[in-house]
Amino acid sequence: MFQGVLGAREKFRVERAEAESERRRLTVEVKLRKEAIRLLRLDKYGPKAAQLAATQLTRLELEPSGPRAEVAAEAAPPARDVVERIGRLYQTERQARDPKLAAAGRQALRQQHSVAEVSALKER
Repeated sequence: MFQGVLGAREKFRVERAEAESERRRLTVEVKLRKEAIRLLRLDKYGPKAAQLAATQLTRLELEPSGPRAEVAAEAAPPARDVVERIGRLYQTERQARDPKLAAAGRQALRQQHSVAEVSALKER
């Protein structure tokens, strides 16, 4: 009886080791396939595709065509324009702090550079 239990136990260990080996092999295979898909998407949509989320890439795959320009637009951070505009406002303010400028000069500088930036920010 013990021989039968020991034999079944050894058989179970062997099967378990084989299953674990197969699981590791499949895990590596899945990683390789995901990497292959990523490389195909990079080739199809361009280098900006690496910045897109998986859901965005899936939507692009469902569309009839996914031009590279659209991918670049999707990958661009939405706040980039806002941050650039705010940076230009700060630059104008640094220029306005020049001690050589009188109050009227500072006002003219701000009118010339900042008004358009602020109105563009309000439109967003």
